[in-house]
Amino acid sequence: MGNISRRDFLAVAAVLGAEAAWGRSFSTPSKISWRERRDLFPEGVASGDPDSNSVLLWTRRAPQPKPAQELIVEVALDQTFQRVIATQRVSISAEADWTCRVLVGGLKPAQVYWYRFTDPEGSGSRLGRTMILRVPAAASAAPSPRLPMMILGRYTSRSSVVRTQTSERRTRTEE
Repeated sequence: MGNISRRDFLAVAAVLGAEAAWGRSFSTPSKISWRERRDLFPEGVASGDPDSNSVLLWTRRAPQPKPAQELIVEVALDQTFQRVIATQRVSISAEADWTCRVLVGGLKPAQVYWYRFTDPEGSGSRLGRTMILRVPAAASAAPSPRLPMMILGRYTSRSSVVRTQTSERRTRTEE
């Protein structure tokens, strides 16, 4: 993403179907009463699509015993969440299978960040750890690397589609 305006960042988050959070240049201690409840977050947490200043965070809050309508995500510079740099409230619902995605921007390259999700009752996910990509000195002059990426389309017993950044192949199976 490089240098991106907040407006463009929000547009990217919308395209990804994610909430947006922006990292602050200063940190504060967490104000959230958090206790880990892995039984309510059975799939854990995940981070992906790291860039030089952003990362996508994900979790799923099980609807049992009582469904939560909202989660709070916190991003911190330390594992104890005494240096929180981003906090965002995120709506969750049955339509999205109780999952949420948050695109966090305004982060620094080559920095380790800690994150967690908390419901309104203070029940929280396990802690996640992610690192933002380092920006090479000649990043603007060098071509971007081509990393293989697989996207599985609608899979049926008759056909499947496998795509990569450099090629597309369709395979049909007969029954």
